[in-house]
Parts: sequence; C-alpha cells; structure tokens
Amino acid sequence: MPSSRARLRATLLSRLLAVGVAAALGAGCSLFGPAVGGGDSPLVSIDAHGGHCLEGACGAVTTIFRNGRLTVQGSGDPVTDAVDPSLLATLGAAVDSADYARIMAVPFTGECPTAFDGQELTYTFHPAGRAPVTFSSCEVAIDPAEPLFRALVLVLPG
Repeated sequence: MPSSRARLRATLLSRLLAVGVAAALGAGCSLFGPAVGGGDSPLVSIDAHGGHCLEGACGAVTTIFRNGRLTVQGSGDPVTDAVDPSLLATLGAAVDSADYARIMAVPFTGECPTAFDGQELTYTFHPAGRAPVTFSSCEVAIDPAEPLFRALVLVLPG
C-alpha cells in the first residue's frame, strides 16, 4: 500500500497529467536539500482525503513552510523533510504572486474522485501580506499550466 505522501503526489500528478501537460512536470523526485531561513509560517497545505485504505478512509495533510520544512501527517508516522531552497523560492514566488480570483473562477465540472475511491485535494495557500486562500479540487478546475501548480508539483516529495 503506498504511503500517504506517495498517494498525495500520485493524486496531484494524475490530476495534472489528466489535463495533458505531462511535459511540464518532468522533474525528478529527489528534490530535498537543507532547510532555508525564514519564519516557520505555512506557505501551502494540501489536505488529501477520500479513497479507501486498509485502516479506513485515506487522508494526509502535507504542509510546506516558508522556512523550507515540509511535513506530512496522515494515518502513518509523520514525515518531516526539507525542500530544496531554489524550488522553495520558486514556490514562494508563485504563491505570493498568484491571481487566486482567476484560478478560482473556473469551476470543476467533472465527478469528484471521492465518488469512485479517489481523493479530493483541498489547498490552502498563504500568500505574503494577504489572507489565506482555500479551495478544493472538486470545486475549482486545476490548471496544470498555472505556475502555482507547476511549482507545487516540483516541491512535493515522491
């Protein structure tokens, strides 16, 4: 059975690849380096929930902090990693500059994957100087060409 981390990455990647931008996501998975300085405030968190695991419903929350710490908390042991500083900088810039109104303006029109043993992803982004922004992959169509999601996929552990 895949770990909560692997399941989250696979869910996000399959969502992005299903839309057809596989070439933009061709980075490797060994992306960890030393943690970088900065506050321990969250940059982004992803709550993956739904599907069936051996112990019941699957779920995990992945949080990427501005100081480079990445945590995954789910049904298994918690995981803590460090994000490569250059990837963290790219993600931070994408989170801080994203046009969330434009991103959220396109509704998801399909059937939520939770209806057939898949997962729904609820994203909370924490742009600097603005209120957190939260939306679900079953409410908003995720555009894999959007720099925000391209940067996010590069940072997620494999």
